[in-house]
Amino acid sequence: MRLTDLIKGKRAVFVEFHGGNLFYEIDGKFRFPVPVDELQGTSVSSEEKASVFMKWVKRSLKQIQEGSTE
Repeated sequence: MRLTDLIKGKRAVFVEFHGGNLFYEIDGKFRFPVPVDELQGTSVSSEEKASVFMKWVKRSLKQIQEGSTE
């Protein structure tokens, strides 16, 4: 799975909050966490362009590729 294929022209939708993380989904298939403390006061909506979350999508993809569940 390539980062650009995952986010280009797509929307990320908020699905839940727990453990200090906002969880968003892209296409109802790829779920990723966004740590609230990393937003540094930035506002996010329940639906945003997926590219807004590139940093966290990229991090999640890397963890999946490395076989990490953290």
